[in-house]
Amino acid sequence: MLLPCQDYEKSMLVETPDDLGEQEVFRMVTALVSEVQLSQTQYSREDISSALEDNGFTVMDFQIGPELDF
Repeated sequence: MLLPCQDYEKSMLVETPDDLGEQEVFRMVTALVSEVQLSQTQYSREDISSALEDNGFTVMDFQIGPELDF
C-alpha cells in the first residue's frame, strides 16, 4: 500500500498483513495514522511507522524515480 504525502519524498510504501482484506487494511491504516495525528501535536514519519509496525504492517524502503519533463 502506498501512503502518499504532499512532499513525495516522504511517501511510504507499506506491506500489509496477509490475513487482512483490502477494505480492512484501508480502515486500519487510516485509523492508525489518525490516532497518531490526534494524540501528538508534533508527530513524525517515524511515529506513524512505529504505529503501523506495532500492528503487523511492514514499512518498505523504496525510491521514487526522477521527474519526467513532457
